[in-house]
Amino acid sequence: ITGFDYSPQELEEIMNDNEIITRRGMHCAPLAHHHIGTQDGGTLRFSVGYFNSDNDLEVLKEILDSIF
Repeated sequence: ITGFDYSPQELEEIMNDNEIITRRGMHCAPLAHHHIGTQDGGTLRFSVGYFNSDNDLEVLKEILDSIF
């Protein structure tokens, strides 16, 4: 299984289970979603910022490595 085998909703649940807050959906760009073929389920996004720790990024990396 790769990350592309999951819906944005499933990926959001995996991230939330690991206390990583994400946002899924169309993200105000319907033409872009149509162009990349995600108009049916949207995409998943997350933001990394100043208040994220090195550990936060390591946890994210481990999750992404296990999915992809």
